[in-house]
Amino acid sequence: MHNKKKNAGLRARNWTLIIYLDSAPENWKEILTETGVPWAHSPLHDKDVDVNGCILKPHYHVVIKFSLLKSYQQMLKLTGKLRAPNPQVCVSLVGSVVHFTHSNKSDKEKYQYDQQEIESYNGLDIEELLKPTKTEMNEILKEIRAFIIENDIQEFWRLCQYADKETSNWSRVINTKHTLINQFVTSYRHSRDKRKEVLQVDEIQLESALCLPTITTIEEYKKSQKNAELQALGVKEYQESYECQYSVQV
Repeated sequence: MHNKKKNAGLRARNWTLIIYLDSAPENWKEILTETGVPWAHSPLHDKDVDVNGCILKPHYHVVIKFSLLKSYQQMLKLTGKLRAPNPQVCVSLVGSVVHFTHSNKSDKEKYQYDQQEIESYNGLDIEELLKPTKTEMNEILKEIRAFIIENDIQEFWRLCQYADKETSNWSRVINTKHTLINQFVTSYRHSRDKRKEVLQVDEIQLESALCLPTITTIEEYKKSQKNAELQALGVKEYQESYECQYSVQV
């Protein structure tokens, strides 16, 4: 009773609900859709656990976006039809939708649900809601570039495949900035190929160098020879006469 009095004056455009499968009517989606109000529900949360590790009752999270303010009493009539717990004012529509999948930082330890299982009705655009801000976009682009280099990603499709499976935030950014990111992947691949070519050239030059005695080796060799004519040879003439006949002494 105290909570009802406390919430009696609440008015808001956006509200959240929880629908439990063991109590909601079978047509609960139709009831919400028939209001004509944009709304969406989460994937079925059937793997949530409490502090003791016990599985919670399967449930859906719901957000409703009204065009006008709705009172707490008006929302109670709706939750009554749905046989749902009391409604809550939605402080952040984006935050509530992100919580649908536990993809926000504070929920990383919780089970991660599939964003593709979010369902929206009456024109609520989930993709637009989850569109990152300019600052978030820049941070995600930095993460993607670092991932490309650290994991030696040489094909754009491999990056897309990873993003689709592992992180929906990356997928949204890749879909928006696909040309820019593809150019980065291509540039990285070409740069990698050039570095590989340089290394191959260096290896060839090193092998050739190993066929020639060093100055130290020449001097030591000349000192050990009794042949006066050989002693008189300069370094250049010696290399031309005896190229690749003696290996480098290490």
